[in-house]
Amino acid sequence: MNSHKIQKNYYHLLWFLFKRFDLLRRIDVANAQETVNFIIIVNFLNVYWQILKEKKVSSKSKPLCLPLFFLLDHENKAHAMSNELAELLPISKGFDFSDILNKDKEYFEKMPSHYRYIEFDLVDKFSNSYKALVLRVSMNTDFDILQGFALPFNEIQSAFPIDSHLHNASNGFENSIIQAHDIVLRIDSAMDFDVNQKYPTPVEIANKVGLTLNQLQIGYRKIYNTNFLSFYNENKNIYAFYFIVSSTLSLKEIAFKCNYNDYNTFYKSFKKQFDLSPSEVRELQVK
Repeated sequence: MNSHKIQKNYYHLLWFLFKRFDLLRRIDVANAQETVNFIIIVNFLNVYWQILKEKKVSSKSKPLCLPLFFLLDHENKAHAMSNELAELLPISKGFDFSDILNKDKEYFEKMPSHYRYIEFDLVDKFSNSYKALVLRVSMNTDFDILQGFALPFNEIQSAFPIDSHLHNASNGFENSIIQAHDIVLRIDSAMDFDVNQKYPTPVEIANKVGLTLNQLQIGYRKIYNTNFLSFYNENKNIYAFYFIVSSTLSLKEIAFKCNYNDYNTFYKSFKKQFDLSPSEVRELQVK
């Protein structure tokens, strides 16, 4: 797997990661299943990094994803952290997280006290900046757990834009193309493991913005200088990756859910994108 292909997959995974985290932060958190979903997301990218390691990909081309785990007392002081973090971050036992965790106090007051989704910045000992996305879980003792991941700022800035493209009000056709692009990036059904809820087809996306599939493909090439169906399939495989890692659905059920006509087509598309088969991802996940 070459460096360009790795980075392309990474940017897709990164976009997915941010959108899922943003979704969890904004919805009304009503039950512990959302906490489980976040832990799944934390593990989501770590599985891919393990894949890269087993494929013996050069560390120079391997993207970074830093798993986070802190044990805090009721005064927001660190009591423990994973060994990898202790080696990388200028944080030791007794470090006070108060300023970091209280900057969004108004938002916190609206959330259930037993779990909170938090975003903050970190700088490692080598002056590299990270965006940390964590879940804070209050325990029945005097301690809380912060669990999540951190991604380098330079990688985030190189990835897909987090915000939607600005629509050009004076050009209805261009607007429709941009809307179709955003629909693919913003499909929020990935948390639903109902096998009967399927990924929308290209024709359904085109119809939703008032275009034929041919018009969508021609316009997409003009605006984004790439093929819409390639973009669509790459994102669809990201969803497939997520379901393989996080659900108990069979691989054939996942192929069906992601709107592949048969498993063989799904297998070839997935293998081409990630340089490993769906079954290899599942086997890696359950080790």
